[in-house]
Amino acid sequence: MITDLIGHADYLQILLTLRRRKRLRFSQIQSQVKLNPTQVSRALKYLRNGLWILPRSVPTKGDRIFVEYELGKRGELLLDEVVDSLRDAVRKNVAVFGVAELRDVMSLYK
Repeated sequence: MITDLIGHADYLQILLTLRRRKRLRFSQIQSQVKLNPTQVSRALKYLRNGLWILPRSVPTKGDRIFVEYELGKRGELLLDEVVDSLRDAVRKNVAVFGVAELRDVMSLYK
């Protein structure tokens, strides 16, 4: 499951966005990562099922309830231990990996 997640840049971008912003609603995630609703919906379903993110119901005035998403413990650990380590290794060894690889990894962090 981790290898599936790492193979999807969209999923990683959502995790990194949630790490920066803490809690976001669907439309906020979509706006931040600039994906279409189908892509966001697919990614959120995958990330929820794997407990990489957690949905939180937030009641508002009236009868509305918003769902906000935040990183789960698994998501935090994956970013801290795997994704950030990969970024640091490519940065440190850019002469070996090349500038294109560095740009590719850094594009996740926009």
